[in-house]
Parts: sequence; C-alpha cells; structure tokens
Amino acid sequence: MKISEFIETLYQNYEVVVGNKQMLLTTSQLRREHALTYWASLIGAAALTSAAKMLNSEDMQDGLVIRETMNFVLTLLKHSLKQSDNFVGLFS
Repeated sequence: MKISEFIETLYQNYEVVVGNKQMLLTTSQLRREHALTYWASLIGAAALTSAAKMLNSEDMQDGLVIRETMNFVLTLLKHSLKQSDNFVGLFS
C-alpha cells in the first residue's frame, strides 16, 4: 500500500484529531493533574478532544479516569468492545 493510499484509508475509516492550542493547553493540564509524560498527556488530550470514553494505551495506568469522562485501559483489553463504543486505540 502506498503512503497516499494509507492516508486516504485512515481519513475514510477514522476520526483524525488535529492538534491545536487548546489541545496543547489540555496536555499541560493533564501532565500536572496526573503526573503523566508529555506524550501520554498529548494522547489523552487528543482522546478527550474526540470525546472518547475509553483509551487503549500501554503508556498509562490501567483504570485511570480522566475528568470523569474517559478511562484508560492497558493494551491487553479487559473489556469487550462493541463497534458502537466510543473508543480510541493507540499502540506503540
């Protein structure tokens, strides 16, 4: 698959969140509030921006709740997810 085809597929199948000033400010707040790394905070801020209810990442504590709206889940999911679930998955 060509890179251009991958990009087209990505935008067709997923919500792509573009960073902005507010997301960077949220990133900074999450770092302070939860002692996360910059990158983990940025991932969390992007997920919050997209209104995700659950974020799958190996970089954050399993079960961590952010702003009472989003749960972090370890890479090996402990929950069964339906297609309708508002879920963001990020893998290293």
